[in-house]
Amino acid sequence: SSLTHTTKVLFSLLTGRFPSVSQDIAEAVPLEKPYASIPTILKQNANFRTAFFQSAKGNFESRPGLVHNLGFDKFWARDDLNNTDAFLGYLACDEFAMLQPIIDWIKSDDRPFFLTLMLSVTHDPYEVPRWFAAPAKEPLARYRQAILYTDKFLAALDVELAKLNLTDKTIFCVIGDHGEAFGEHGLLGHERIAFDETLRIPFCLRAPFLIQPKNTVTCPVSSVDLAPTLLALLGFDTQALGFDGVNALG
Repeated sequence: SSLTHTTKVLFSLLTGRFPSVSQDIAEAVPLEKPYASIPTILKQNANFRTAFFQSAKGNFESRPGLVHNLGFDKFWARDDLNNTDAFLGYLACDEFAMLQPIIDWIKSDDRPFFLTLMLSVTHDPYEVPRWFAAPAKEPLARYRQAILYTDKFLAALDVELAKLNLTDKTIFCVIGDHGEAFGEHGLLGHERIAFDETLRIPFCLRAPFLIQPKNTVTCPVSSVDLAPTLLALLGFDTQALGFDGVNALG
């Protein structure tokens, strides 16, 4: 992870550049012109439509400003559910309730799309819906339960893509923003913690006909490598774009 803070990492993931290390969220202050990012590059050069869906409440960390700055066409947050019964904790919602809005958006237009999902059930207080499981008692057990829930959601999303016959023509990427500390070094949470428990994140790609299955990159890579990696898979010359990151498959 480039920095153990969600807003900062979203900036890194989608622009291929390092964020400000200050504690403010300057990246979310609305700009007149969006950043050069995966969404803006794909919109301008390949006629993609773009959307950002999050299970967190809409105003969390000034997310609408960040989404605007990153150049997305559409922003969706838990507030758009109009169903408080699906809310979880102070931040998230039942992510399975996002499936239908996501599928509706995908089906609304025949153009290629770039879709970003920011999932927050694994964020404190690590609360899963009661239909999924009885809440665990200890924080670490709740966190593991939330990760299992997220895995199930990703599997359900993949099934929906298959129903739309999109599996073989969609790059499917799962990447973390940061990890979480549970006392490994006497610390809890993730803010300003620079140990492996917060810095090591999953980064998995499925790109049919573009990447060999079960291929593993063993050298260290970073959040800033996502943008050049995805754009390179789509045929862009990323060396000319001035990223801080590199193509992790290069």
